[in-house]
Amino acid sequence: MTTHRFRIALLYGAAISGFLLPLAITWHAIREQTRQHLLAQAEDLATSVLRSAEMVSDQSVSAIQSIEQHRIDTPCDDQSVTLMRQELIRNKLLQDVGYIKDNWLRCSALLASPHDLGPFDYHSAIGNQVRVHLWHPLVPTIRTMALTHAESGYTVFVHPDLLLDMLPKGEASQIALVNISNQKVVMTRGPMAADAHLGQVTRAQAFVELKDERVRVWKPSSRYDFGALVTVPAEVLASELHRQFVWMVFMALGASGVLAWVLFRIARITQSLPTEFKQALKRHDELFLVYQPIVDTRSGDWVGVEALLRWRRQNGEHVAPDLFIAMAERRGLIKLVTEKVMFLLSQDMPRMLAVHPRLQMAINVCAEDLKCPGIVDRFQALIAQLGVPATQIHVEITERVAVDIDQSIDNVRRLHALGIKVSLDDFGTGYSSLTYLATLEPDQVKIDRSFVAAIGKGLVTSHVVDHVIELGHRMHLDMVAEGVETQQQADYLRARGVQWAQGWHYAKPMPVSAWLEQYRRPNTAAPLTPVPA
Repeated sequence: MTTHRFRIALLYGAAISGFLLPLAITWHAIREQTRQHLLAQAEDLATSVLRSAEMVSDQSVSAIQSIEQHRIDTPCDDQSVTLMRQELIRNKLLQDVGYIKDNWLRCSALLASPHDLGPFDYHSAIGNQVRVHLWHPLVPTIRTMALTHAESGYTVFVHPDLLLDMLPKGEASQIALVNISNQKVVMTRGPMAADAHLGQVTRAQAFVELKDERVRVWKPSSRYDFGALVTVPAEVLASELHRQFVWMVFMALGASGVLAWVLFRIARITQSLPTEFKQALKRHDELFLVYQPIVDTRSGDWVGVEALLRWRRQNGEHVAPDLFIAMAERRGLIKLVTEKVMFLLSQDMPRMLAVHPRLQMAINVCAEDLKCPGIVDRFQALIAQLGVPATQIHVEITERVAVDIDQSIDNVRRLHALGIKVSLDDFGTGYSSLTYLATLEPDQVKIDRSFVAAIGKGLVTSHVVDHVIELGHRMHLDMVAEGVETQQQADYLRARGVQWAQGWHYAKPMPVSAWLEQYRRPNTAAPLTPVPA
């Protein structure tokens, strides 16, 4: 009972871990994914700002150079103003084109009267005068910036939003266009101080930085004296992580809920399985036998069968034999299982013996069965009921649990005395196979399917089957190979003197009705006797 409660506790512990562990792993993954997403987003934003700034600069240079080519002596005469208007129309990113002298806007494509603009803010690397914080004289509510050719005085006006309008409203990220030579912020969008975070800004070297949960990206222009700086503050990452976390919790709750439900169902099934199985042992419609043919490797004739118990619940669901047999062993129900198998065998065998009187019958017994005082008497009763020689009955000793030799040897000797054949099942994989050979004195060994599966595959275990076969020959034991699935395996075993085999290459386990339908009477219906190697 203590072990059972421990298993249930493990299942519920797994359910809790199934919620917390995926949550922790997912949180770490989402945190890293969010950081990388913000880095990529900042890089894209910096690239867009830089591209826009370069396009505006290209049009600004083009407009000023085009006017200067005409070498006009009077910059504000009709011809000059007409050229300004033409360039304004031609270069759609410009806000205005004009002429500045002594800090006065003397004329422009849009203005006829002069306006005092005040001193410029700084010189660019090539000597142009830059005015950053201006209000357009024609519409004082609209911001503008002016770039003036130092020698000619011709000027272009640009709306700052043309450079920075790619940042959505309400976005907390900060973008700026920075003059490299004097480390000044030309224009900005977002709460960035005029000289903030410019220590690493250089013409030649771009950088991407993630420090203290803050993202910074710098991309300098290869053609102009400026670059784009994008900063995503820590609170943006925190906000995004919070949003992702809420989504993640809902997803994790859903996934963990499904997992918890599955584990709960398993726990319920595990708890109720023994009770259901006890009832199944009493009923006549849930437990039944299937029979896997045992084949003579030389002729291919069906010479025997292994009886295998199956459980089909009343709702039609099949329970895996490994599950209910192991449970029966833990709960002390295995004796009842063996009794049920012998009862079902006594019901099926008369029909099978009617078409194959010398059919060999293999029945699995476990360590607990061998200690039972009445096991030999039950086999003796079965032989009498079927009316067959004891030599047609094979008792296969399974090694799921170690056999207590001292308590089992007397029953094994009594089975031998009756003439019943004793076989070691899954030979080579259990607890003490070599010890059993010496003490239990079996008549037969069954070569485990894991060794058969390695035949012809060049695996480390490929040669184990040869050693088992050699040992069987030396001890004059009959051999049955389990799990034969290919013609190559069948040929290999036959060539090395393995007398009998079973597996899907020959036939799958089947109900008695299917066995009767598929059975083909062999040319020589001989009992299982050793075949010369």
